[in-house]
Amino acid sequence: MTDHNPILPEDARIVRIKDTEYVAIHKYWWDKEKKRGQQKRRYIGKLVDGKFVPNAAYAAELKLTRVKKTTDKRQKFDHDKTFGTTALLTQAAETSGLTDDLKKVYGEGKAAMMVSLAAYQIIKNTTSQHRFKIFSDTNALPAGLPENIESQRLSELSQDIGSDTASLNRLFALRAKRLPETEYLSFDSTRIASESRSLTDVRKGISKRGGYENQIGLALLYGHNSGVHLMFRRFAGNVPDIVTMHDLLTRWENIGVSKKIISIFDRGYCSRENLRLLCKNKHHFIMAAKTDHSFIRDAIEDNLPAFWDMTNNVRGHNLTAVQTQVTIPGTKEDPKSCSVWVYIYYSLAVANNEQDKFLSDLVTFEEDWINGLASPDSKLLRFYETPDSEPGKKPLIRNNDAVNEKVRYMGFFSMISDRKLESKEILEIYRTRDCIEKCFGVIKTDVGFTTTRGHSDVSVNGRLLLAFIAATIVSWLIKAMSVEVKIGKKSYAPLLDEYSLMELLEDVGQIRFYSSSTGKVWLGEILGRHRLVFERLGLENCLLNPAMYK
Repeated sequence: MTDHNPILPEDARIVRIKDTEYVAIHKYWWDKEKKRGQQKRRYIGKLVDGKFVPNAAYAAELKLTRVKKTTDKRQKFDHDKTFGTTALLTQAAETSGLTDDLKKVYGEGKAAMMVSLAAYQIIKNTTSQHRFKIFSDTNALPAGLPENIESQRLSELSQDIGSDTASLNRLFALRAKRLPETEYLSFDSTRIASESRSLTDVRKGISKRGGYENQIGLALLYGHNSGVHLMFRRFAGNVPDIVTMHDLLTRWENIGVSKKIISIFDRGYCSRENLRLLCKNKHHFIMAAKTDHSFIRDAIEDNLPAFWDMTNNVRGHNLTAVQTQVTIPGTKEDPKSCSVWVYIYYSLAVANNEQDKFLSDLVTFEEDWINGLASPDSKLLRFYETPDSEPGKKPLIRNNDAVNEKVRYMGFFSMISDRKLESKEILEIYRTRDCIEKCFGVIKTDVGFTTTRGHSDVSVNGRLLLAFIAATIVSWLIKAMSVEVKIGKKSYAPLLDEYSLMELLEDVGQIRFYSSSTGKVWLGEILGRHRLVFERLGLENCLLNPAMYK
């Protein structure tokens, strides 16, 4: 084996098997027949004392021989790096205004570092920073990047930005200024698993796979039309969404969110207290509500015949709808009542499906009970007379009144708002809030932030900010890829019809960046389709000015 030490390929990953760290390259593709992603792993060597040692097959492929030195100045250059992928991401941050906001708050050097780390997280799908130095050696990054980017410096950066709450709030305030007056804001939260138990907000909570795990809460505020990621916050992992409203409104006031903007909440935030709080603070809102609230059921009962009146049909949605005004009474502490509009919708198709499933579940439960297989603690027992024996001895007797009450409200769903609008408009505005779910998907899937790996509060805060920046870049790009554009006289369909985001990043990755020992920089060959991609996204400036990178 030669004594030449090759650079670890940028698309390689470390695979630990027992006590050995192997190096592998993963190939991913979409299997159209199986309709799912597939992957193939190719081992190319291992890590020995932290250094990459290729196996025989990979060494032969690379033809690892000692390169003879040359004195020909025309052949000398300092850097040969991947350009297209990082340029697309960092230029998206620049064009969207995110980089400018970061510069105003943190300064040019830190802003370049934060955007570069965010690009690294997107490309590598990881929040780990220990290999960023290798990444920076093989990828063109903004010219304002500080020279010292060793692991220790990156750790200090995370702690620095994570401890600076005042700067974070200034960033949110700048983000708020980018919202149009007619914007709709979605607010929601998710849970992130935590490897550390020492963090302030780590609590035991139910995981997606069942059981319990250590986790923190992560809330996000997102603009539907603008695509602006406005604000995030962390909170204790066992805190339910419904009690976070007061904190949210306080933060909105601090960062200057206009009260003309309509905020959208899912039904997990619906309570009389929250409705009074929103009305008291004169915030416009649309909120989904469960039908088990007494004032919702009263509204259904008062308007029951109207749901079978086709004059109340919501065109294009196969629904009927009724709107009515309801008064939410005050409390002893705050006796002032508030008035809201309740929008109730009914779907016959949904009602039939829900009834079929419910009745089928009852039949299955009754069979399991008589066979001794049912749980005596099942929630379905509330639809039966109290059993006088254990499962397996006597059949259950249905409580038809309880069954009828359950079935009666199937097919209904509702919204609440302080605004009087058309039922169709309220429904269509609310349904756009799936964008907030996509944002969480970006954070967990595209950015790889499924688990917090920091062991201090400030470190995790810094990692969350970098994930927020990365998610902002991804969401902006996906939004830009989703629209038709016109260049000259020719119109182009959305780029998403041709590429996924990851496919696009991989394709433009063949654009190379070179720099000479004299300081000259230039780009390698750029295919016409790649140049057109940058133009369709409005990001062609980086192709015209490669000196912005190093």
